Amino acid sequence: PCLGNKKYKKISKNISYLPFCHTPQLYKKKWFIKNNFNILCIGKFIKRKNHLTLIKALSLIDLEIRKKISLTIIGELSNPDHHKNLKELKKTMDKSDLKIKVLTNIDPKNISRYYKTSDCFVLPSTNEPASVSKLEAMAFGLPVITSDTNQTSCYTEQGVNGYITKSNNVVDLAKKIKLLAINKSKTKKFGSNSLKLIKTKYNPDIVYKEFFTRFFLN
Repeated sequence: PCLGNKKYKKISKNISYLPFCHTPQLYKKKWFIKNNFNILCIGKFIKRKNHLTLIKALSLIDLEIRKKISLTIIGELSNPDHHKNLKELKKTMDKSDLKIKVLTNIDPKNISRYYKTSDCFVLPSTNEPASVSKLEAMAFGLPVITSDTNQTSCYTEQGVNGYITKSNNVVDLAKKIKLLAINKSKTKKFGSNSLKLIKTKYNPDIVYKEFFTRFFLN
């Protein structure tokens, strides 16, 4: 529980969880490039990242909406298992009518350009230990959709800066993506709320100040 879920008892009152934090990225945001709803997904090509679930979910969305959805998947390709999973993924991609771009082993220094040109960040993975990419997406002012078994799902405030979906539930994921794909004003509002959360709660300066005030100045 990255923010310290209250249902878990602390071993000691002197132990506390430090939230992830990220510097807010200030730039002139361009929305819906080429009149598309541009989705970004970042994760290694392993099964629990659920790239296949995401593609299946997009395929359930009405054709007229689906035609305006563009998906970019960025993933690590560094071992035989990654190659095997990507090969299986491409088989499904080839049978679909979706606009999908797959990019591999992108230098972290160049990742920011993909956040900047996207309209939504989707991470459908199951049993995700602690994804930092969600915070990165929020720092770039993107709405975030993630599963309830992602241990950083707590950074997504349901219906405020994104949606939390049921893990491995293709129908629920399709429903949540569609809610943003058909509503540009909501997408922009959620993105603005993501950036606001980074600025006011998960900014490194604020986290640092709160930590030292709580533990060292009392």
